[in-house]
Parts: sequence; C-alpha cells; structure tokens
Amino acid sequence: LRRVNTFKTLVYGGNMNGIVGYGKGDADNPDDALTRALLALKSNLVSINLDMINTFPRPIRAKFERYAITLYPRTEFNSWGSFLISHMIQLAGVHHCNFVVQNKQINNYSLVYCMMKLLTQNLTPRQLCEEYGYKLYDTAWLRYTDNRSALDVAK
Repeated sequence: LRRVNTFKTLVYGGNMNGIVGYGKGDADNPDDALTRALLALKSNLVSINLDMINTFPRPIRAKFERYAITLYPRTEFNSWGSFLISHMIQLAGVHHCNFVVQNKQINNYSLVYCMMKLLTQNLTPRQLCEEYGYKLYDTAWLRYTDNRSALDVAK
C-alpha cells in the first residue's frame, strides 16, 4: 500500500530552577523524531520569574483550546490530581502551589501550550509589590495562617 509512516514526538523539560521549554519532532523513525524534538527543546527555552522563598505568590489561570489550568499559592506543593501536570510544574521549579485542571478532551499539545502560557505569567513577590503598590511583607503567605495571600485579602 506504500503508506508513509512518520513518528511525532513532543518533549517538555526544565531544570527545576526556572527554565522550561518544549520541542516537537517529526521523522521516519522514533530515534530521529526524539533527536529533533530535543534539538527543538534546546532552542525553545524560556526563563520564568521565580523567587525561591515564595515561588508562586498569586493565583494564575491560563487557557488554551479546551485546557484550562489554574494555579493557587500554598505554603507547600500539593500534587493531588494529574501526575503529568504535577511533574511539569516541578520541572519548572515551582514549589508553593496546588492546581486545578479543566479539560474537555485530552490533548498533550494543548496541555504543553497551556502550561507554557501559565508559567510565563508568574511574577515574583517583589514584582507584584512594584505593580500593585503593596509592601513586600504583605505579599508573603507566611503572614497568613489560612493559606491566603495578601492579594486575596486586599480584594
């Protein structure tokens, strides 16, 4: 029948310290597809804003096609839910959050695009203070015992 078979590979990676990226590869055999995806990953790295004491100071929501992911600030990492998404968040270096995922159809490409869109929206507590005019002490979740941030209290 002479069908043309190609293999597609999607790779997501990070250094667990604020640098993440993804790559797509397409080739006639799986090894070449993986090699091309890794090369695309290395050329598509993005640095996200992180503060190691409070890696996620405010709630953020991102949506791409039928995926919607919301990250909420917490004092520790809560990985209850999707195993894949919790590892993607940890590879980004975010340690103080939990997440809620809403999807209508499982599509790994949409998941990666939505995760990249979400992670690039993150701000450090110092950047939040400069943007909203708060004191740096007010943005820390350590001040509140019920896991609320100062941005939630101020609203």
